[in-house]
Amino acid sequence: MWEYDYSNTDYYRIELSTKEITRLSNTKDSKEGYGQISADGKKILYVSDKNGISNIYLRQADSSGKIIERPITNSLSPVDQISMSRDGKKLLFVSLNKGGYDIFSLDNPLERDLGVDELIPTDFVLKMDEYADKFGRVKKSSSLDTVSFTKIENVNKSDSNSNTLADSIASTVTDTGTVLNDNSVDSLNSIDDEISNSTDTSKIGQGFLTIDKKDSTKFYGDDVKISFDEFPKNSLSEGNVKDSLYADNLNFRVADNVNPDGSFKIKKYKIKFTPDLVYGNASYATFYGVQGVAQIALSDMLGDHRIYIQTSLVIDLKNSDYAVAYYNLAHRIDYGFQLYHTARFVTYGNGYYDFLYRYRTIGGSGTGAYPISRFKRFDGTLSIQNISRENLDIASEPLTRKTLLVPSLSFIHDNTLFGYTSPISGTRYNLTVMGSPKFGTEGIGFTSFLADIRNYIKLGDGYTFATRLSGGASFGPNPMQFFIGGTDNWINYEYANYNLPVATIEDYAFLSPGLPLRGYDYDQQAGSKYYILNMELRFPLFRYLIFGALPLGFANIEGVAFLDAGTAWNDNHSLFKTVNGSTQTDNLLMGTGLGARANLMGFPFKFDVALNYNLDKFSAPKYYISLGYDF
Repeated sequence: MWEYDYSNTDYYRIELSTKEITRLSNTKDSKEGYGQISADGKKILYVSDKNGISNIYLRQADSSGKIIERPITNSLSPVDQISMSRDGKKLLFVSLNKGGYDIFSLDNPLERDLGVDELIPTDFVLKMDEYADKFGRVKKSSSLDTVSFTKIENVNKSDSNSNTLADSIASTVTDTGTVLNDNSVDSLNSIDDEISNSTDTSKIGQGFLTIDKKDSTKFYGDDVKISFDEFPKNSLSEGNVKDSLYADNLNFRVADNVNPDGSFKIKKYKIKFTPDLVYGNASYATFYGVQGVAQIALSDMLGDHRIYIQTSLVIDLKNSDYAVAYYNLAHRIDYGFQLYHTARFVTYGNGYYDFLYRYRTIGGSGTGAYPISRFKRFDGTLSIQNISRENLDIASEPLTRKTLLVPSLSFIHDNTLFGYTSPISGTRYNLTVMGSPKFGTEGIGFTSFLADIRNYIKLGDGYTFATRLSGGASFGPNPMQFFIGGTDNWINYEYANYNLPVATIEDYAFLSPGLPLRGYDYDQQAGSKYYILNMELRFPLFRYLIFGALPLGFANIEGVAFLDAGTAWNDNHSLFKTVNGSTQTDNLLMGTGLGARANLMGFPFKFDVALNYNLDKFSAPKYYISLGYDF
């Protein structure tokens, strides 16, 4: 087998009426296949790399009956996986395009004529003999293959149907391991008289492929052994070969794993967790003292069962964060459970006196996801939380505590395609309803509806127009509060009202931001209802930016031009007002500007310059430096 010639693959025709296999190609040092037959059976399209690049060729007979083969494409990018329509009017093929594989269409391929009989060979093909001499490869094999065909039938050889291979329509097939060499004839009928005395056969249809038991493994060394022990008749393990490298290793000897018929026993899958991630670090801060972070992620072999353990230790347990979670992804419905404890420190007051508060949350939740299709799913969560609020500066202030039950249900759609840092085409949206039933006079009760709808239009290579409409409305005795203004992960942040409006447990638990709204500070407006419209044109700013004096370089710096508009309110309010006969915005906030996006040292940085606009004049520019990706 080591002498076998794998330099070319060819395609064959099977005539089921006569049970004959005919070799249609035998081009040395080339790969040919993916045959497609015309409706009348007189023309064949196939793929060949005989000139060094895979292209499509047409095979047909001329008026004299002579077989003619000529190319119908001359592509510098390899063509592959052709498929022709039944009427021969359309051909699809795959080819490399701009770093990825795309599907292309060709009309009337059977009538296409390039006016040439052969394509110009590449340098590789022209120098193939030179390469063969250099690397010692045999140029032309003249010896018979070590694998020979022998046909054994249950009927007499005189039976004309004794060489049946398959009961299917006549078709052209690709042979990925050519078994007929240059000294073989095209038709397998010519080997009808070759009958082997060997019984080690592999069945092909109603005939058999017989393998000569010639041990050629000494070519690789005397330490390599192959066993030709007979397997039980009709054994499913028949044809297996023992490998001496594993047969003599005790670690690979598995007991009681084979059935009497030679097939392997099927055993029930056992869940065994192994670590995927183990991470930890320690630090010291003058305010908190010694701190430590640890993360452990475990999963089984299939990834269907996952366990996560996380800790962030500060001073003692009541000032630390720790959580454990389990997720089951083995079925259509994914579900999981979490238990957690968090401690957060918040400073707020009246601007003259600020106090340090500690909010502790002890809770648990259950989550589930049900996919409707590849792009749509339902997500559900049920959480219970016990939240306490404690003033660490004034010990006499009583500790307050509340228990919350929060169910939520979301409908999610996402068919977007991502670019370098953000989606470039498609639509995604999240529609959520959530609430909390009020238990007792000290309970919290509300129902909220949230929406986030995003659309992306690809205008060209690197150019995308993105729109987003987000909003929420909360109702009940203790409605959620939303604040708008600013941007996500704003590093040089500023507050419109000295601080975020957090004063109660419900504010801490349910206060939600409406972002981005550039041109304004955090908490520019707040209320139980809000909406924001964002529009962005994203474009390539610098493909490459190389500095001369400093050995620094940046790639794929993207630019963005944006317009943001939104408002938040509790009761009725007006969007516009009239001042000295001109219309200006009242509670409607609008901002516009330009920005840049870049990955710096592995972090996604964003820089924006924004001005707010009230339909009368623009404000002074406001600068935003933030981390994260665009919506």
